[in-house]
Amino acid sequence: MLGKTMLAAFALAAAALTVPVALPDAQAVSELPQPVHLSNDDAGKTFDVTVGDQVTVKLQPVVRDGLEFTWEAPMSSDEAVLASRKPDEDDESGTSNFEAVAEGTADLIAVVSCKPVDADHVCPEDVDPWKATVTVTAKEPAPEG
Repeated sequence: MLGKTMLAAFALAAAALTVPVALPDAQAVSELPQPVHLSNDDAGKTFDVTVGDQVTVKLQPVVRDGLEFTWEAPMSSDEAVLASRKPDEDDESGTSNFEAVAEGTADLIAVVSCKPVDADHVCPEDVDPWKATVTVTAKEPAPEG
């Protein structure tokens, strides 16, 4: 009996010390800037983001058919829509960070370089750049109340 009484008293004390935790609502979470990560596989695609969202492009070198393709840092076709942001110090070529700053559409473009892996291969004269399109829309106003 004493054991059950002590257990009940301990449970009541523990319940009294429990601090309620407020979880963020879905609206508050959706208003946070959302990161968008683009890679080699995203060439030719279109992405929809909201003002304030962060876009990172990380292009990896590609070796195929005796040729190595590497990328310059991607650039925005319209800095007023998709503005370049300082990359991390250890970022390598082929990587850029952007912030969606205004409504509109901008292309992200990276120029490619080619070099033969050995003397038996020759790079093509024209190699298409990597390109993705980003459409930026305004944030929805927060509901009142």
